[in-house]
Amino acid sequence: MDIWSILIIIGIAQGLFTASIVIIKHKANNSRTFFFILMLFLIWLQAEFLAIRWPYDVGVDLFYGTRYGSWLLLGPLFYLFVNSIGDKDAIKWKDIIHFMPFVVFVLIIPLLSGDILGFRQVRYGMLSVFDQYNKYVSPIQYLYSVVFIGQFLHFLYYLIQSNKAIARYESSLKTSYSDDILKDTKWLKRLGAYLMVIMVLVAIFLVVFFFTKVYRRYMDYIYVLPMTFLMYVVGYRISGVEWRSKSPVDEIKKYH
Repeated sequence: MDIWSILIIIGIAQGLFTASIVIIKHKANNSRTFFFILMLFLIWLQAEFLAIRWPYDVGVDLFYGTRYGSWLLLGPLFYLFVNSIGDKDAIKWKDIIHFMPFVVFVLIIPLLSGDILGFRQVRYGMLSVFDQYNKYVSPIQYLYSVVFIGQFLHFLYYLIQSNKAIARYESSLKTSYSDDILKDTKWLKRLGAYLMVIMVLVAIFLVVFFFTKVYRRYMDYIYVLPMTFLMYVVGYRISGVEWRSKSPVDEIKKYH
């Protein structure tokens, strides 16, 4: 137990508190549901990293989802969350296709293939297959090392699309709402910007690794600790935010 572990534990507690606020203070709809799942996913990532640092094995491979590409879930969750805020009818059953990469690489392949990762991948990190200490690496182990990197690029793509959706949402509100209402959308833009900062930190992490060719577990802190801080940012803002869909008639009459 050190200061970094304590910060992560506090972040997990903050995430649970924020998720409970969503359940207690806000009526259930698509945007609240996606946000609640998004918070649970961020909690999962923090708990996973904490478990990796401690000398205990949870005993459930799925729990260590980042190894298999669990970030493939993060992008679609944030994207659909943003779209469900901008238009309550925007989410369709066909949108389940956004989750197929996560289902295939995190659920189906590991379930059917069993113990597919190498010892160094499990103990020292997925990118360790690229360092000089490996004598043999199977094709599936190389595949999942690529998936490990690809999951961040996948999230970056969805993050860019989400920021475009946020801009469209704000533009639609400008024709119908007062400046006071528009202030409620600024936190969403900040959230997108903060996630983009995390992606920049992930890029720095990957660049440092491929230049040094040696994986050091403490390098994960470059992007893990900012994700912990994200819990505080979201928790502080979420309790007072009202999410409004595009141009409802009753709200237009209220503010005009």
